[in-house]
Amino acid sequence: MELAIGTVRANQAVGEGLFVMSLDCHAIARNARAGQFVHVRCGPIGSSDPLLRRPISLLRVAGERIDLYYDVVGRGTRYLAGLGPGDSVDLLGPLGRPFALSRATRNLLLVGGGIGLAPLAMLADEVLSRGIAVTLVAGFRTAARVLAPEWLDPRIEYEVVTDDGSLGRPGRVTDAVPAYLPWADEVAACGPAPMLTALGRLMQDSAKPAQVSLEERMGCGMGVCLSCVVRTDAGVKRVCRDGPVFPLRALREVQWRQN
Repeated sequence: MELAIGTVRANQAVGEGLFVMSLDCHAIARNARAGQFVHVRCGPIGSSDPLLRRPISLLRVAGERIDLYYDVVGRGTRYLAGLGPGDSVDLLGPLGRPFALSRATRNLLLVGGGIGLAPLAMLADEVLSRGIAVTLVAGFRTAARVLAPEWLDPRIEYEVVTDDGSLGRPGRVTDAVPAYLPWADEVAACGPAPMLTALGRLMQDSAKPAQVSLEERMGCGMGVCLSCVVRTDAGVKRVCRDGPVFPLRALREVQWRQN
């Protein structure tokens, strides 16, 4: 974990309220793994307003560059959306536990919802070089919020599902999952709690390994404040420190926040 200053290389709108920020930050890039995140100060360097950092998943790491995929939902992310090339960003990371695939996996199914695509895209980047085939089934509210294919490795099979049917398959992303489960050796997912709950029900009788990265509000990002705890079969766990990646079967869905 490093406390570092990143320099904005680009900050592009990639959908309705969605941005990808590219930063030069060797201190974080050198150790980052898929599934980890950075805690971002959403204000000028040295400022404490807003007080709390925002956890943002890593979308891609390339050399000394890190890409962050974020949704503009409040004052903090509105500040980030206004930054441009040359601006500085206060970062803490990489934080959390990354994905860890079985050595036997040859076919990997990724299931994502919204900005939950970020850690999955980075996981795909890591495993494609090992000869693992990757399919990403991704759900979005509408076509205006779909992450364009050019942000993903072209070797990924990419199926888009939209709630309103404006692009790709209509319906919920988990409606598309059963067709891929016989092919997959392992499943990795990230997205809203209802999506992960539905995925857990789909896989409750499956022996295939499955991991999920949880999205959760956080205060400190280091396991001290206990604002991001979830109940698991192994007891209460901190998403920021014990996760954000957990075995799907270890989570008790009734404890997942539904907002």
